[in-house]
Amino acid sequence: MRPFPVGTAEPGPLGDHVMGMVVLAWLATPAVQRWGRAFMRSGSLSMTLERPMHADQELRIDHRLDAATINTTIDDREGNRCVSASASLLKAASASLETAVIDFRDSHVGGRVAATPDALREAVLPSTEFDFDAERDLAFLDGLPDAAAWRRAAWAHPAWLGTAVNAAIALGIDVGDPPRWSQIATEVHLVSPIEHRQRVSMNTRVARLSRRGRHDVAHLECAFHVGERFVAFARNDVIYRSEAQTSGA
Repeated sequence: MRPFPVGTAEPGPLGDHVMGMVVLAWLATPAVQRWGRAFMRSGSLSMTLERPMHADQELRIDHRLDAATINTTIDDREGNRCVSASASLLKAASASLETAVIDFRDSHVGGRVAATPDALREAVLPSTEFDFDAERDLAFLDGLPDAAAWRRAAWAHPAWLGTAVNAAIALGIDVGDPPRWSQIATEVHLVSPIEHRQRVSMNTRVARLSRRGRHDVAHLECAFHVGERFVAFARNDVIYRSEAQTSGA
């Protein structure tokens, strides 16, 4: 999977690490199988990454369905939890989404933000634009059961939008060269389909900051528009530094 939408950044080497957005692509499959185009048009995915995963690792994936939600867990062969996640239709998943979306376009001043609490608190990151090319940007779905459905519709996949949030971090926060951070949770809400050859604008802000053990966490919110049409919303929680980094260890 391309780590960033084409035109925003060049990916660095990933080794055998399984990207969080690849996991998000796995999680969409049972939702498409259950709800079809209704989910592809306006679905929600959320996940918490509890430990890294790597290529050739043996994993156990468990789906539990209730009336409105698919709850998923992914464990390694020793039973350690790697991922906790859920999928649903937007109307069932996030009644507060409309009030959470504030138009913060055109409010950024300056360049990349330093990876410090003082600089990041309530920061608005630089906006960016990129194009959706269905053939190119859905190629990562090869081998997944729902690939044909996305390609027939020629709509942007929520995991592809998740990579855009990664681009917002790499372009907007000074997290090193090459940029490094750790994703711990993400959610993507589809409001309206993004279609082939449409140009997408993305605006990102730091909603809040928190601590997780020795780590500093930024809670990001991203709004996506095609022209004036609001099409998607994402939240992403990332560790941007730790005590070991600040102490020089």
